[in-house]
Order: sequence, then structure tokens, then C-alpha cells
Amino acid sequence: MDTSSLLLSALSGITGTGSFHSTGAVPFFLPGLEVDGVGEVAFPLPAAQAREIIAVAEAAPYGMGMQTVHDESVRKCWQLDASRFSINSAGWQKFLGETVASVREELGITGKVSAHPYKLLVYGQGGHFKAHRDTEKLDAMFGTLIIALPSAHEGGRLFIRHAGSEIAVDFSQKQYLHDFQHAAFFADCEHEVEPVRSGYRCCLVYNLRLDEGDSSALNLALDVQARSLLVPLAALKTELRGELGAVLLEHSYTEANFSLRNLKGHDQARARALFSAAREAGLTVHLGLLTYHQMGQLEDGGYRSSRRRHWDDDAPADGTMGEIYEESRDINFWRDESDRSVSLGTYLIDEDCLLTEEDFSTGEPDEKVAEGYTGNAGCTMDYWYRRAAIVLWAVEDDEVILCRYDFNGACRTLAGLASEANPRPGPRFHRLVKAIISRLPETLTPAECRRYHGMPAENRLSCTLEALAKAGAREPLNELLRTLPDHAWSLCDVAVWKTLHKAFGAEAFSHIYERLIQEEPDASRDRLFPILDALLTSKDGATFALNIARRLTRLKPRLPKSSSWERETEPKVTGDCTEVRILLATSRLMENAADRDAVMGFVLAGRSLEVVRHVLAPVLLDNPDLAAKGTIGGEVLAFSKKLLNEEVCRPLKPFADWIRPFPAPAPAPATPQWGRSTLRSEPPHRAALNELAVFMANPAAKSHEFRYAEGIRGVLTSFIASHALDLDHVTLRKGSPHQLACTKNDNSYRRAIALRAEDETRLAKLNAI
Repeated sequence: MDTSSLLLSALSGITGTGSFHSTGAVPFFLPGLEVDGVGEVAFPLPAAQAREIIAVAEAAPYGMGMQTVHDESVRKCWQLDASRFSINSAGWQKFLGETVASVREELGITGKVSAHPYKLLVYGQGGHFKAHRDTEKLDAMFGTLIIALPSAHEGGRLFIRHAGSEIAVDFSQKQYLHDFQHAAFFADCEHEVEPVRSGYRCCLVYNLRLDEGDSSALNLALDVQARSLLVPLAALKTELRGELGAVLLEHSYTEANFSLRNLKGHDQARARALFSAAREAGLTVHLGLLTYHQMGQLEDGGYRSSRRRHWDDDAPADGTMGEIYEESRDINFWRDESDRSVSLGTYLIDEDCLLTEEDFSTGEPDEKVAEGYTGNAGCTMDYWYRRAAIVLWAVEDDEVILCRYDFNGACRTLAGLASEANPRPGPRFHRLVKAIISRLPETLTPAECRRYHGMPAENRLSCTLEALAKAGAREPLNELLRTLPDHAWSLCDVAVWKTLHKAFGAEAFSHIYERLIQEEPDASRDRLFPILDALLTSKDGATFALNIARRLTRLKPRLPKSSSWERETEPKVTGDCTEVRILLATSRLMENAADRDAVMGFVLAGRSLEVVRHVLAPVLLDNPDLAAKGTIGGEVLAFSKKLLNEEVCRPLKPFADWIRPFPAPAPAPATPQWGRSTLRSEPPHRAALNELAVFMANPAAKSHEFRYAEGIRGVLTSFIASHALDLDHVTLRKGSPHQLACTKNDNSYRRAIALRAEDETRLAKLNAI
């Protein structure tokens, strides 16, 4: 027998005081049941009064997402909501409390339990309910209590099933006709009501809720039972070898009520025994909620619309799973031995990690969703199965497991340990560093680096490097530097590099600089500029800074990025404020004339007024110390002031007539496109644009109406907006097609006046430096 089987065999011998069901009967007394529209009900229930109740009741539906569906092939009975009846006997609450206490003991629940009235159900001849599970309708609801009211009938047995076991509860036996019978079970138990052959079956339904309490007394021989697990757990620890194992428990749970104290039946005893024994066997142990998800083909769905449909657990869904396309298993909602929530993230695990003899995915899922046709895709079905699991791994593998299943969380943990280091980091820090470094380089793919570029606070490399710097961990740093791919350095901004230089010195990274300098300049641009910026504040960084600057000045200024939503009139500025600032700062270290000329050539490569407005002036105004006399910054200041002075002295004249600016037409293609003939007709909107160009060039025309179909009018309005033409326009909804009425305005002249004021302010500020 293998280790997994030995452990599961030993675990099966651990039982709590509970079961998945509870049944019983007590002598009848008059409950004082009154139904709206009927009055007080007599017992045993007369057939005539049963029919009166049915007359004021509603046919019981079953839930299908947001819909309630009536289908007598699935469910046939009548129901009254709890608000439609009352029980007035003084003895009823005492009876209910004693019944709930009995149920609590038999189900193995420790703590305060309450019963909440839900429905009054009446099944007539042929009444039934196919196999289903109850939804958990209250917070901390764990089960259902059914109290059978005395009523003569035949058939209608209640079948309760769980984990391969089944019991049948028969409320129709004549010896109990003058008793109150009950049946209770956990919410995840499958149950069904077989058809009533004759008479009327009448029941009250209560929702059972765990209000408070500690379940520690559930297993009275915990220490003895836990010791039986030590041998197989020791063998399991040897077999795991850096992997985890998940021991599945019996019951399913929802996220809302998942906790150690809410475990049902034998799950409680087995979980506590595993916690106790695993700790002694040198295993880390947690309780987690395992979710198995399947997505596949929807079969036999009776599909009627393309709207997404959700099913409750109250009744079977309309369809089954066919071929499975995707599946996944994850564990989250972690709890420790003290039933405290633990932040371990979500672990995606393989099937091989599961320790169970049950294929729990073959039964009815805990949740299922059908998806209709979307585009070219067919109908799909999703199943979710949820089980409690005790998750184990060797204590010495804590860091390896954390890195394998929650790598970002491991890096954050390392940062926390580095901050706590006083005066030196402890053994756990070094174990975690070793685990992270062994895995980090392979996770830093080019796609990962592009995803987190510009987000140093969120990427794992920056987090790890800063932790190493805080802890002064030079040897782990050197080991990491030997294995990091060059593209990974795009994740480090200037703050990270300053931290590294301060902790280890610039010399420690000289081989990194050399490798990046040898790359194609454009490929290393985003990596070298942050390094250069950080080197300017490093005590031993001057030589490295000069070498990097010589490489960067051979680049062309950064080209403008265009966006589809930008207007054509918005300036496209060549250059980058950060790059200009860094090179001007570096130029103060340069004594070689060729180096200084290279910086000047880079900074002034785009000698346009827009570059002055949007790059050079902002850099100089934010960093006035860079513009000292005799420096390259001083020369850049003089150039910027000269261009701005020429601009503010240029006269601005208002329009003399109604001619307004219009963009030059795009050149026609020299050769046919897409293999089409050059004799093809002009696009339908071309005539409208030509008409617009003629109107804008007409010195005597202030307004014009364009009569075109809606699509072409849309092209005109988009063109006017994207090019910021001096036009106001409105649609005249008369005739067919409607007309686009355009009137010229002076907006471009007004914009020029506003820009002139900005240039004058900008020049005044530069003159003040």
C-alpha cells in the first residue's frame, strides 16, 4: 500500500460525534398552526383542509439563475412562505429547541445553532422533487431541518445521500401518524422526494444556522487518533520533496461560511487530528478551500436564448457537461490551526497533489453555469466543485513552496524580512533569498518585463533588489547578477538604482553597465538612462556615467508617440524631458570637447519652437542650476530665449477675409493598392472633402450647407474635429438627405493669441534664470 493510501486509511478511522443526517420523532401536540386564508389547521391533516391550503398556496418552483421555473417533471408540490403562516402553541418553541439540540449533537456541531422558518410544503398525489441540493440562504447556514406534520399518505420517501452513503426517511409510516417526525442534513447533501402515491404529505422546512461556538470538543479522543497518523505523515514528508499535498475532506463548502469551526461531520475531527499530527511530523499545515473548475461543451441543454443563465443548487440544471475543454484546481481562503485567516494567495495545483480516494468531480457540481452562443463559439458549460482540504508540506520547504505557488508574495515577504533585520537578517531571510534567486531569472520573460515596465513598486525584481540592498546581502546579489537576463533591467527605475548604488557602490554593477552599453542603443535606452541618472548621485559613479553618456548621445532624440485620438493640430514634439535633463546634468562632468559637442547635438537635435516649449524650457525652469554660464545648459538657455523672443516679436494679424486654414491633401498612392485597378472610383466622401476645401479657401463665403447622407456627414464632422478647423456646424433636419450647416469662426486666431501669451510668460521666466 502506498503512502497516500496508508494516510487515507488511517484518516478514515477518525470519526467525530457527528453524521451527515439526523432523524427522530416525538409525540404530537397541537401546534396552533394558522394559515392565512384558511385559519387553524387540524391534525392529522384532513384531506379537505389540505385542499384549502393548496388553494391559497403557490406551485413550488425551482431556481434557475434569476428565473423561477415551474416544471412538474422536476418538482411538483405547493408552498407557503413563512410570512403566510404562524405557529402559536406555547410548547412549539420548546419542542423546536429540543429538536435543534438533538440535531446539533447528531451532526457533530459544537456551538449555538438556530432554526429559521422557511416554507410550509404540501405534496399531493404525484408530488415529488428530483435529486437536488439546497442553497445556503443565510450567512453561516449549514443545513436544513424538515419537520413532518401528521398527515396520512403513502409514498413520498425522502432520500438523503452523501459521500456514497444513502438513507431513506419515510414519514408515511402509520405508527408515527400521531408524532412529529424530523429529518436534518447538511446543505451539501443531495436529497430527493419520491412521488406521493396517495394522500397529502405536509412538512415545515427550517434553515439551520451556526450562530457561534467552538467546535474543539467535537473529537474527544483527538490525541489518540492524531498519533495514528504520525507514521504515514512521516513517510509523506519524505515523498513530497519540495511539493505540497492536499488531503481532501468529505464535505463541500461555500466561500461565505468556510472556516475550521464550520467544518461538518467527520471533517472537523479529521482536520484537527491532521493539524496536531502534522505539526509533530515536521509539516506545515493549513486548511484551504479547494475549487475544481471544468469548462466544456454544453450537451442536452434545451437551449432557448443567447443570454447567460445561472442555476441554483435547488434543482438540477438544464444540461450536462460534454467534452471538457479546460480544467483547473486552486486552493485559497486559507485558515490556520487557530482558525485565523492566512494570506497565502491562490495556489494553482496539479491533480497529482491531491490525496483522495474519491473522484469528487464525477458527482453533481456545487455550482454550474451555461453560456449561450457568442460569436463563432458554441454553447459551453462550467462546473465548480468545492471541498475542504488540509494542505501539507515539509517545514523546511516553506520558502520553496511559497516561491512556487505565490512568487510575488514571496518577494513581498522578503522585503518585509529585510525591513525587520536588526542588525542582520535571520535564517528565514537567507532561505527565502536562496529560493527566490533560484527561480527569479526564469520568471523574468520579455513579456513579463514589458508588462511591468514603469511600475517598480509592482514588479518582483525591484522588490527583491531593494530587499537585498536593505539587508546588505552582497553574496546573494552577486549570485543574482550572474543569472539575470539583460532585458530584466528595464524593470528598475532610478530610485532602485540609487538604492543599489548606496548599498553596494557603483563598481558592483560595472559588468552590467558594460553589457548594456554593448547592446544596440535603442534596445538599451530605457535601461541606461535610469542608470545614468542614479550614477550622478553616486560617490564612485563619475567614470561609469561618462561612458554611458557617450553611448547615449549617439542616439537620436526620442520620436513622438502618436495616438489615434490625438488631433492633427496637436504638436508632435521630438525629444524627452527626462533624457535632456539627465544629459545636461552629466555634461557638467565632461571636460572633453567632443563629449560636450555630442551632448549639445543630442539636446538641440530638434531645433523647433515646439521642442523649446515642451522640452527645453520645462527642463530649464525645473532645474535652473543646469543653466549656469559657461555650461551646455547655459547655451541651451540662450538658444531657447532667442527662439521664443523671435516668436513673440512676430506680429499676429486677424483674418482679413473668410479664407481659413485647411490641411494639405494627403498624396495619392503612386501604385495600385491591394491589387485593385487605378481606374476605381473615388471614395464616396472624397467629393464632400473637396467641397469643404473649396469652401475654406473662398474669401467671400462665411457659411455653407453640405447635403450628404448621414455616413458622409459623419466623415465631415470627424474631419473638422480632428483638424480643429475654424468651423461651427449643426445638422439641419429638413429634406432628405439632411444638411450639415457650417459657419466659419476665428478659433485658430484665438488659439494663436492664447499661445502667444503663454510664450511671453515662458520667455519671462527664462529671462529670470
